[in-house]
Amino acid sequence: MSSQYILDQGIAGANRLELLAELTWDISQQFLMEQGFQTGMNCLDAGCGAGEISGRLLTLTGSNGSVTGIDIDPESIEMAKKKFAGQKNCLSPHQLIFS
Repeated sequence: MSSQYILDQGIAGANRLELLAELTWDISQQFLMEQGFQTGMNCLDAGCGAGEISGRLLTLTGSNGSVTGIDIDPESIEMAKKKFAGQKNCLSPHQLIFS
């Protein structure tokens, strides 16, 4: 497996994902609700980047649920950690390491 990721990571990637989330969140949220998403659920945001979707999921999970984010980009994970520092129901974002 290559350690190269084809799309921008870090700040450039975070900006791209923020825009993408803004454009698609309404339909994404509708899809989640149609699939049975409920307040209080525990979520995994695989490929969380800087946490744009994680933050939106936190709103849906409410104070009794949680969101855990994982990503391969250490810079994105650091941005997510800063974004959610002190957030009670957001578990610390984690970096995936492949060898």
